[in-house]
Amino acid sequence: MIKEESILAAGYKERFIWLDGEINPTVAYQFKRMLAKLNKLKIAPMVFYISGPGGDTHAGFSMMNEIIASDSPVIIVAHGIVTSGCFTITQTGAYQLALPGTKFTFHPAELQFKKNLGYQFQLTQSQLIENLERLRLVDSVQLSWLIKRGRPTKEIFDLFRVGATISLPKARKLHLIDGYYKTEDFLRDKRIVRKIKKAK
Repeated sequence: MIKEESILAAGYKERFIWLDGEINPTVAYQFKRMLAKLNKLKIAPMVFYISGPGGDTHAGFSMMNEIIASDSPVIIVAHGIVTSGCFTITQTGAYQLALPGTKFTFHPAELQFKKNLGYQFQLTQSQLIENLERLRLVDSVQLSWLIKRGRPTKEIFDLFRVGATISLPKARKLHLIDGYYKTEDFLRDKRIVRKIKKAK
């Protein structure tokens, strides 16, 4: 367990990695090590279960790079609420699946910045401009992944711009998710994660 709200575990025999929670640099580093170990054990498909609110942008991009560079194909399985960077990560897998009832939220980083401006300390004009430029670059990267295989691109762009939440059927219609994942397999691996947590 990385911290109380983030669970990261690996079933090496069953060939899966499980992330439930926020993405941060520690999660990204441990994810990289788990993925490397799975690749070292065997070059064969693996599953990455993901659910969470997103988190640190650079950590998320690091995880995406590791998935793309993996010698073993990574099948990404979304479940629960998959928001922001966690949703973007799903697009890097060799195959994208989700459990029935999964919800996806995507939004511009710039939009969140504007919503939180009232909670920020005083910023200079140059700091404000720098922050916005950085967030717009992040948004460009996120959007490029979402429209790389999704379509129609205009609808995806419009949903992204307003910070929409979409259902699994809608995500499939937009070609952002390929299909459904078997609940039995998910529950089996979830039980394994619980055992791993208890053993720590």
